[in-house]
Amino acid sequence: RAAERLSASLDAVAEGEGVGAEMLGVWAGAEAEPVGSRLPREYRRVTLSCLGAALKLLRFPEKVWFQTFRRLDASLAAWADIDEEEQRRRLPVTCVALIRAAMKFERARWRDATSVAVQSLRAAFAQMGLVLPELWIPSDTQTTREEHRVLEALGWRWEVPSIETWVHAASRRLHVMTCGRWREVSEWCYAFAVSQAYVLVVWHGTGSRPPSQRLLAVGAVALGLVVAGALPLQALRPLSASHSVWERSFGQVVQGSEVHVCPDAPGVAEASMVVLAAAAGLAVREIQEATDVTMRCLLEAQGEAAAFGARAIPSLDAVAGAGRARDQGGVPTPRLP
Repeated sequence: RAAERLSASLDAVAEGEGVGAEMLGVWAGAEAEPVGSRLPREYRRVTLSCLGAALKLLRFPEKVWFQTFRRLDASLAAWADIDEEEQRRRLPVTCVALIRAAMKFERARWRDATSVAVQSLRAAFAQMGLVLPELWIPSDTQTTREEHRVLEALGWRWEVPSIETWVHAASRRLHVMTCGRWREVSEWCYAFAVSQAYVLVVWHGTGSRPPSQRLLAVGAVALGLVVAGALPLQALRPLSASHSVWERSFGQVVQGSEVHVCPDAPGVAEASMVVLAAAAGLAVREIQEATDVTMRCLLEAQGEAAAFGARAIPSLDAVAGAGRARDQGGVPTPRLP
């Protein structure tokens, strides 16, 4: 009840920030549920890494990275009837089409967009010690055809909600719901949650029935609040999990991160959960379930990364979300009002 009243009273402000309740409903309705692809996970990971590197070279923000990853997965889902060899052959063409489309839709750049997209992808391959075969470099006609296929897979909607979309919305609504008093906390949560989102997207894969982007984002933001010392871990524990298992899982997920202790004052946990529920637009029980799902997915991602000898959770500097705070003098240590 308290969360509903708080959300209703401040939602007009959130609407002005572009993260009002109505917009959350629009995103929830547009959130596609991708199905599994027969493309091996290692090929998907290399593709995502190359796409991310190419977009970074072109100075696109992390919002575009995650939306492009989402568009790629929608395209892969539409390839269910294409054999594996053909999927591998089409991947570079799809990547060029996605980069070129981003240049056109995000920057209104049409001239030489195909050649710039190819050059950025070639440079991204080189960064990974790979060579983009000349035979795989598409022409303008091939790229246009593939661009149409991508848009068709997206239902002709260019703007698609990604996990970063939901992280941004929850972080901004946290800022609004606390009247700016949690500015540092919300900014820090955004950077932390985006770093976890990157791990989930690259290492967890899609699976046959992946969790919704919204649930994963809310879980990541909730974990960020725990790390920031704004929320006790046990407030997020679902009834199905024991105290010891819950704390052990959390320790594995945030290994290497400095965890701040939440003030042990009466009503702090309840008040923080009310604010989080209003910011996420979900009930407390749903937030607990979302955190449980997110932690399990992050642990699976860590296992996948360990199997490939990779570091599962990147430093904040590895994700552009931290760059925003770094430009302002470093990722701030969160301080509660």
